[in-house]
Amino acid sequence: MPFGSTTSAGTQLSTTPTNTRWVNIFDNQLYVSASSSTFQYVLKVGNGIPTTSGQTISNLPGLPTSGGNAYSYVFLDRDPSVPGVDVVYIADQGLGLVKYSFNGTTWSSRGSLTGNATSLTGFYNCTNNNVELYATVGSTVNNAIYKITDNAAYNANITSSGSALTTTTLLASAGANFVFRGMAFSPISNTAVPTAYTVSGGGTECTGGSGFNVSLSSSETGMNYQLKNNGTDVGSPIAGTGAALVFPAQTVTGSYTVVATNALTGCTTTMTGSASITINPLVTPSVSIATGSTTVCSGASVIFTATPTDGGATPAYQWKVNGVNAGTNSATFTSTTLVNSDVVTVEMTSNAPCILGGNPAVSNSLTMTVNPSLPVSVTIAAGGSTTVCTGTPVTFTATAVNGGTSPSYQWKKGAANVGTNSSTYTDAGTTSGAISCVVTSNETCVTGNPATSNIITMTVQA
Repeated sequence: MPFGSTTSAGTQLSTTPTNTRWVNIFDNQLYVSASSSTFQYVLKVGNGIPTTSGQTISNLPGLPTSGGNAYSYVFLDRDPSVPGVDVVYIADQGLGLVKYSFNGTTWSSRGSLTGNATSLTGFYNCTNNNVELYATVGSTVNNAIYKITDNAAYNANITSSGSALTTTTLLASAGANFVFRGMAFSPISNTAVPTAYTVSGGGTECTGGSGFNVSLSSSETGMNYQLKNNGTDVGSPIAGTGAALVFPAQTVTGSYTVVATNALTGCTTTMTGSASITINPLVTPSVSIATGSTTVCSGASVIFTATPTDGGATPAYQWKVNGVNAGTNSATFTSTTLVNSDVVTVEMTSNAPCILGGNPAVSNSLTMTVNPSLPVSVTIAAGGSTTVCTGTPVTFTATAVNGGTSPSYQWKKGAANVGTNSSTYTDAGTTSGAISCVVTSNETCVTGNPATSNIITMTVQA
């Protein structure tokens, strides 16, 4: 029946049960309590919130189908792993305040507080994880309203199970000739923990783009939804509408999440998933090259290394010697064929996502000084006759070629080292022997180093 209408006929959703007591909606599902021969306790009416006749009335699996005397009830969603409502508190005039929990398949009894309960309302208090319940105890004049706090887990026995309802907190008594029949929060507000919906959106673009929206698959009225980037608030919260939400386009890199807050209770829920946004800066690629030394010897192996800036994940390289392509697509280039005054460069092509210009980039140039390799040699000569009488000294002189500025000398008589590090050696003339000299050059680029001289045989006669 249209709200407020006094003339329009309503729609009878079902002809059963015939003893309807309490009608309410939780989590977008219509429920009814009744006590008739076929339908007893708390029942489900159709699916969702039906508006047509002929609806099926269903018992909730695990709840009593006989022997109960249910009136008011409160369904709550306590466990995120169980879809929808998962705990119900029932005001029963015979059993008192009864608790049941749902595991996704069946409802299980979780104890009770004894007494005569008729009217019931309540909510989950997220600030202390308690369920706050308000019940009318007694159904005749001068009955009373009690506050009951259940601080047990949703699937554990109600706090003080087995105790009397009258041992809880008394809030008010109706007084003589008066009776409390029902209760409701005023104003009626959504006291539930926010439902976890799914965050989507995001993308990758360059600086200066329009950004990316972050979306939420649905929302609830009475909830405020705060967008966060890496845990930090972005903008102001958006009020839930009961439909999907779209947050303004974001132009800052980060992982975006959404936290919903119940505007009445302050209860919060972090929405499922996140949106990743990557904003890449505009870059101008560059590259530099270096080697151990630009002065080398002819035929030496020279390694050049390229260091890219903003080259991307896999930059491409083209090495050049005197402007002619050389080497391979590698950050290093090795050559043994360089000659004097060769110029080495590299051209680097970046694959970075947001290139402003200057691609490919050309490196600095390295001009090589390549020194020729010089052969080292040495000859010796005697300062006089090499056939002498015993005790007659003989001086030998070494002449080095490409020995450098300070060559070193090792004189030998036979296999034995003699003399000093000098270009001359004077033998005392006491024994015969073969005189030679080994020269080590200190030139930078040489071959045949060290070099061994010719041999002069010295004969000593008695």
